[in-house]
Amino acid sequence: MSESEGSAELVWRAKFIHEHVPEGLLMPCPIDYKFCRMAFPNGSEIIGIGQGADQLRQLTITAILGDEVAFWEHAREFYSASKPTIEGGGRITLVSSAYPGFFEQLVHDQF
Repeated sequence: MSESEGSAELVWRAKFIHEHVPEGLLMPCPIDYKFCRMAFPNGSEIIGIGQGADQLRQLTITAILGDEVAFWEHAREFYSASKPTIEGGGRITLVSSAYPGFFEQLVHDQF
């Protein structure tokens, strides 16, 4: 599976979850869904972006969620490049199952 396919699948899963929340738990909220992008009426968006240092240039991000980061080929470059995009108050959340490399070093504060 390519990076864009993986990112697109995660955005599609968010859409699926949004559409299947039981009635009464959320206020009705229409979404605009396109490949790798889910937009809400209030201007919020979920955007699927592939890994790498150049993917976030010229963007200001409120929150970044990285999934299975331990297995990314360019995790260190992504992490370094993403820090400036959130300096105004955003956050980065990285999750993964265990695997040696950059993510392990990050978790154990070894880099």
